[in-house]
Amino acid sequence: MPEAKICAAALRTLSVAVCLGGIAAPALSANHALILTIDYAGTRAELKGIDLDAENARNIALAMGVPPGNIMQVRNQSLTLEGFHAALRGLNDRIQPGDKVFIYYSGHGSQIQGSGNNKCSEGMLSARGELFSDTNLKQVVGQLASRASQVVMFNDSCFSGGAITSKGAAMRSLPGFTPKYYEGNIETRAEASGYRCGEPVNKQFRNLVVEGSRQGANVVYVAASADNEVSFATEQGSTATNAWVACLKAADADRSGVITAGELKNCAQQLLRRQPMQQTITVIGNENLPLAFAAGTTSGAGAGQAGRERVDPVATLRNLASGATPGFAVDLQLARSRMRIGVDPLDFSVSSNREGYLYVFQAGSDGKLFNLLFPNRINDNNYIKAGSYSLPHPDWRIRAGGPAGASHLLAIVTRTRLNLNKEMDINPQEAFSHLDADLHGAKVLFVEATNGSSGGGGYGASQVVRVEEVQ
Repeated sequence: MPEAKICAAALRTLSVAVCLGGIAAPALSANHALILTIDYAGTRAELKGIDLDAENARNIALAMGVPPGNIMQVRNQSLTLEGFHAALRGLNDRIQPGDKVFIYYSGHGSQIQGSGNNKCSEGMLSARGELFSDTNLKQVVGQLASRASQVVMFNDSCFSGGAITSKGAAMRSLPGFTPKYYEGNIETRAEASGYRCGEPVNKQFRNLVVEGSRQGANVVYVAASADNEVSFATEQGSTATNAWVACLKAADADRSGVITAGELKNCAQQLLRRQPMQQTITVIGNENLPLAFAAGTTSGAGAGQAGRERVDPVATLRNLASGATPGFAVDLQLARSRMRIGVDPLDFSVSSNREGYLYVFQAGSDGKLFNLLFPNRINDNNYIKAGSYSLPHPDWRIRAGGPAGASHLLAIVTRTRLNLNKEMDINPQEAFSHLDADLHGAKVLFVEATNGSSGGGGYGASQVVRVEEVQ
């Protein structure tokens, strides 16, 4: 690992991670959640277990760092067509530029006759049997994406097109499993080819994700089932939501200390395969987007103490890079990617298309620490204009310090100055502060990088760059 010319001790590795008691994560004031649930009690569309879905959705929001005071829940009879509009308008009014948003819906999906041949409009079924259409939903999410840095929607209902009508009887033959799809509003047509609707909303959301990225937001849409499948409710809660929540404690496949949308999807899908029906959770958008912090082992030989379980620091840096704001471009280029220990200096350049505060992290070749290379004790002026910058500065040169292996660098640029020093270990004899590569360190890195840039349009991140340190 590199060592600074001014200090005798070798530079250590910086680490980042989080320890969750249960599945709650550190609350970030710029995070917001809206939970929409309808059980249609007393009607032929009644769904069981929806109250448990609401509780689970709240747990998902907490795991994503949403403060309890920023979680709004709207249920049942309040969710008329106007109720949908009012709840989503209220959410849009509450958020500030750069905030993060989580929306959850559990209820029926349905269809109504649209214009043209074999066309229909799909959407969420209100408490009065009205349809909050996919067009309305995309419009609202698009408005949120124009202001928020991240919009995540978990839709536990069915929007599956014509396959529903032909498979309805078979779906209802599963004891204890109720399809979350209501056919009462459909005006079918007797045609030789059978009734088929237009594009499912799952497919339509792909265009919204692309548009969201153009607007500078990470938009992720989680569908409880694939385009041609059905979502199910049970008395114990909806199957997809239950699987998603169960995985908040177990999905950190890369040991980064942070759980991504893709990791949650893969874990939840394994659980759903144990059920007697086919249901495929679909994630549209950035599957590498970090959504929650990992929980540590609570018992056994591998149990961590106060978030001190080790993480893979390179995976942590990659997750941090994956959560960067689209359109906020940061690049890091090495002068050389192979360095002789104790001989070769580390030289690199960083460019950004926006002004802000530059931070350069290093995961050392020993895999034990995250080092903050810049800013540092010698040079703490890290404000940059848009452009390119050469580092290190002459007064804090860095040479490879070993051990032999690969170290990794990541540059991020934030809109506001971060407050990392309150959590990092600082030795007055060393140029660089550091964090242990454990769950607590991962939490610190993500909380500061994301919350520190709240209200300012998110943050930019370079690719994670590998440096070979050799004898």
